[in-house]
Amino acid sequence: MSIRPILFTATLGILTAAAVSLNAADLHVAPNGNDTWPCKLAAPNADGSDGPPATVGVDAEASSLAYIAEFIDYYFSTRCGVKPKVIEVSAALKKPGPKIIVCSTRTARQLGVALPSKPLEHDGFHLLSKRDAKGSVVVYCVGNNARGMKQAIYRLIHESSLSGKTLSLSHPLTITQVPRITNRASIHGGSWELGDKRANQKFVARYWDEEKAKAWVRLHDYFGFNAIEVGIQFDRTGSSVRHKKHLKFAIRSFDEQRRIGGKNLVFLWGAACWEGNSPKYRICRASEDGRDLLSEIYRYYAKHMAKRVDAFVTHWADPGGCEGTDCDCSVRTPQELHMEMLDIFRQYNPDVQSLFSLWDWLPTVAGVPREKRPSHLWCWKNTRGIEDVLDSGILADDVGIMVGDPNGFSEAFCRAIVEHNRTLGIWTWYLADNEIRLGLHVHWRQVADYFRNQAGKDYAKHIKWHQIEVNRHGDWNTINTMVAGAVMMDPSCNPEPYARAFCSGIFGQQNADTLLSVLDAIGQTRCLHHRAPGIGRFHDLAGWGSKDPNADIEIVKKALANLDKVTLEEGYVPKLPYAEFIFDPQVMLADLRKHLNIIILHNEAKLGLLSIITSEEFKSLPDDRRKARIKSLAKELAPNFDLDGIGICPEWYVWNVLMKGKGQLPQ
Repeated sequence: MSIRPILFTATLGILTAAAVSLNAADLHVAPNGNDTWPCKLAAPNADGSDGPPATVGVDAEASSLAYIAEFIDYYFSTRCGVKPKVIEVSAALKKPGPKIIVCSTRTARQLGVALPSKPLEHDGFHLLSKRDAKGSVVVYCVGNNARGMKQAIYRLIHESSLSGKTLSLSHPLTITQVPRITNRASIHGGSWELGDKRANQKFVARYWDEEKAKAWVRLHDYFGFNAIEVGIQFDRTGSSVRHKKHLKFAIRSFDEQRRIGGKNLVFLWGAACWEGNSPKYRICRASEDGRDLLSEIYRYYAKHMAKRVDAFVTHWADPGGCEGTDCDCSVRTPQELHMEMLDIFRQYNPDVQSLFSLWDWLPTVAGVPREKRPSHLWCWKNTRGIEDVLDSGILADDVGIMVGDPNGFSEAFCRAIVEHNRTLGIWTWYLADNEIRLGLHVHWRQVADYFRNQAGKDYAKHIKWHQIEVNRHGDWNTINTMVAGAVMMDPSCNPEPYARAFCSGIFGQQNADTLLSVLDAIGQTRCLHHRAPGIGRFHDLAGWGSKDPNADIEIVKKALANLDKVTLEEGYVPKLPYAEFIFDPQVMLADLRKHLNIIILHNEAKLGLLSIITSEEFKSLPDDRRKARIKSLAKELAPNFDLDGIGICPEWYVWNVLMKGKGQLPQ
């Protein structure tokens, strides 16, 4: 079939062009339409007697979710130069010509719409285009609930293409989406402030103004996440600037997420607090001071968060645990503290749910002695395994268990949680983003593979909560998050169109393939854990690169040449919703160039280092002298990883370790 442009009008409708054959059924909408016309033409005729209609229908059931109407108004006004008119379905159906109808499954059946046989669950949706009795095309955005209706509208936009003020969409549409995971949360964390703090602040959301922070929440709703998670660190003095900014960011994010119909999850440190910017680890509950401080922490959390969140997660290691040596704190202690916290939270919000995190808390290898684990990680006495949680009888039946990946993740744990009829949650760290090294990580392929692989597991259908990290806010790493939102909804989907949509959504369709190739060059030379056998997580986090620095340099130089081909149209408005409040395309292109140059500097320094340490003279040195020599060379060769205020990049970690003489080379 031929595909003709859709033009959006000031009162919005959809129309089939009279110029195409009946089976060509293309969709059209025009900015100068009129509901009183016969609506047989894609554009107004010369005498003003016919042209497109102008209607969008919103089911009355969803009227309470004003965000649906708000989003429709925002998107079509800003992207297509129109002011859509939103009316109820009953009124919309009386209008002549094609329409967009947003409604529930119940209303769709009442209208006589033949829906696909696959039942909807959670915030699932159908996106359908059909002809009515008069031959006009009607697009139905049918949701299992109000959130499903939103997702159907989002998918309608994703399936279209935007060029200037023209949105193109082909008919027919028959898409049914049932999310595999009930609650899909993006973890809005905060990168550590390394290097130039002024440069870092553009990546750390607690420094953003209100408009940008709220736009970030709405953007992730568009990506497919129906929940957000924010971690709160208790500051006993309550005086640190960092703490105040982070608390303000969390409250602002939760309030906006609730306003648009999403869910909120807060991540809490159960046995640690922060004195200023320094964490105080291992509070002992057995001491009077410890009990008083923990009570103060839990009431502080509940006061600020309980009414804003649907659930909270308690975290007991890294940091956490107990400072005491002769006290009776044990594996039972964090479970008892969780129940105390749940009781306090429910005094403020009786409906709040909770999950108990196992991150780095249980031994991943049987028989690992406690004294051989870092003290800030596995630090609860008498811990044997997950049976100490599942069979303790301490946690209430409605308390879920959250498993962290990679630290302490075990498929056996997941199965045991399901077998005990507990809510299963999973959260990732270092999969889509990096908490502590402010470098660009091109991980969207491995994110897609992670969820595709997970979908085949026997416990997958029981996952009720799944969180994925978002730390380096508002930059290129967001491409990983956009793909994550899509594959969490449907792990079988092809992730590449979503990665391309991120590039085209900010820089225009003409630049999408070029930018994807540039990003892939960074993936090939920095993020190898997913791509090359034998490359471990340390390589990936540290950006060490491949075994051939010269090849990496050539890949990056080619990418820099391709980056020169990217051109931005004057006055270009991005298709990606809310991008204009978050992303500056010119700044992003400049940052991308800096990232590429940093990789070249890193590999040039790496060549100098390797040429020396692979020599026979170096190999003949004793171990202690080799280590000292590497430390000395690192100080001499380490490049500048803070080019023009971009912030510390992952390669910095390798050289920092080498300069401090704390470890071996990654390979």
